[in-house]
Amino acid sequence: MMRKADGEKQAARKRKSGFDKLLDYYWNQGGDLAELDLHNKEVDDEDAILLSKNCNWRNLTKFNLSGNKIGDDGTVTLSKNTNWTKLITLDLSYNKIGAEGASALSKNHTWMNLYLVDLSGNKISDDRVPALSENAAWTNLGVLDLSNNQIYCPGAIALSKNTTWMNLRELNLSSIEIYDYGATVLTNNVPWTNLKKLDLIGNHISGNGEVNIRINTRERSNLTILFPSDYIDRDWS
Repeated sequence: MMRKADGEKQAARKRKSGFDKLLDYYWNQGGDLAELDLHNKEVDDEDAILLSKNCNWRNLTKFNLSGNKIGDDGTVTLSKNTNWTKLITLDLSYNKIGAEGASALSKNHTWMNLYLVDLSGNKISDDRVPALSENAAWTNLGVLDLSNNQIYCPGAIALSKNTTWMNLRELNLSSIEIYDYGATVLTNNVPWTNLKKLDLIGNHISGNGEVNIRINTRERSNLTILFPSDYIDRDWS
């Protein structure tokens, strides 16, 4: 009878073999490769480090690495890539990225064309959000998803100080454990004049907090804010 550990080893070898074959297929595709989808392929730090060394994907515009096992080590190395200068969409959602990885991403100055960055469902904490919000290279950023992280109020306040993302149109901060003060300060940001959608669902915003935020943004008629109360069932009888 096969032991559980042996079965897991065989499954790991099979997975690794499958990833290696997939990577071999894409590795030498140069200018022809514009989009690469590796979501849910169990890509780990070791794999991410290998991916970061690719010099052929110079026309890569969309890279999906969501639902994998990439942690700080892999993210730090990915962030140092200097070849993917045309990258527009980067999806790293639902990995294992923490403080060090988020800090490394904030220092990236190569992906200047980034429009969409999805970092939802990771382990990014409030003490590294200031570094992320200080990124000065992503001036074209239009969509940022930081939902389901450990950002809390200090992180939200740090985000509110950002002056680079002037083209930001959608910001998802659902379920990041912020309260009235953090959300109110966040909506005081002046440079984000193009912001059209702010998702605050799943946070701890009271009725009074919601009123204050609506007052803060009353002159921004093009801004839609999703509050926790929007998804609370009410009995109107």
